[in-house]
Amino acid sequence: MWTIVECAAATRRIPKRSGGRAHPAGGQIAGPGASGRRVAGGAGGTCAGSRTRRTTRQLQLGHDETVTRLLAWVSMSTWLPHLRVSFGGTLGTPAAEIWANSIRFKSSPNFSATAPSDEIDSAALDVALPLMVAPIKTWIAAAPSKISNYATCTWAKLAWIKADGHQRDVATHVVEVTAPNAGNSNLIPPYYQTFALTFRTDKRRGRAHSGRIYPPMVAAALQGNGYIAPTDGDGMVGTAVTLLNALAAAIQPDGSGSAPVYPVVASPATATGPDAGGALLQRVTGIVVDLVPDVQHRRTNQLKRVETALSAVTGAVGT
Repeated sequence: MWTIVECAAATRRIPKRSGGRAHPAGGQIAGPGASGRRVAGGAGGTCAGSRTRRTTRQLQLGHDETVTRLLAWVSMSTWLPHLRVSFGGTLGTPAAEIWANSIRFKSSPNFSATAPSDEIDSAALDVALPLMVAPIKTWIAAAPSKISNYATCTWAKLAWIKADGHQRDVATHVVEVTAPNAGNSNLIPPYYQTFALTFRTDKRRGRAHSGRIYPPMVAAALQGNGYIAPTDGDGMVGTAVTLLNALAAAIQPDGSGSAPVYPVVASPATATGPDAGGALLQRVTGIVVDLVPDVQHRRTNQLKRVETALSAVTGAVGT
């Protein structure tokens, strides 16, 4: 393990001994086997206000460059064009947090994981958009979905995703979802708690072999063993299957109502690693749910932390 010792005068890398840490004023490394070690630096060989960091500090020093490279990779990623259906809303009464889910679809008479979707023009998206609302509302309100009635769906959106990963249309295809648009369960779990719905393909590993969504505030009662009842899980899967089938039926590139449309898991092309290869759109062949509760930490972004008043500890030490 290495420790980075930083100061205005000098920065040196020295081995970190067990329990070592920087002396706050003298640049020393204090701890077993390291007591009295001093880092050469400013006047008198000390480094006032020295700070130490573990190896993660080295990574942090390159954080900006890493982020820049990551963003560049995203901007240069090559995708197979497809359709993305998104919907979301609020959590709490009054609304205190937000949530969103996205599911991707492909239209193709002869399905191939390495071929793009048949393009769906803007006019067809406008036709499909209002047809999606009813299946989404049905899914949210269905008792087997176990979604809390404190979760509300307020919007739905369609977007054609180009090969560069961005939306094709400048005008956003979005529609307001009106009441009744809330869940059915009377239970109120934490906003970030839910049960993940996993979309399986016919691939067991590798890119795009599975995907998942986190429905909002799924409020199923736990059994004593920490799991929900398998019948509750089966109910969640059943309504999710109905949702995906109904959304696929609503998305028709030619308006015929019979064009084959499939839910898919998407992955961009990658040039490195054991799964290097071109972009993929793997067809979703089934859905499962984990019977253990899951969390979606992004659903704690809006809700501010509020602490109680401080309670003093009055016990005397050493008496």
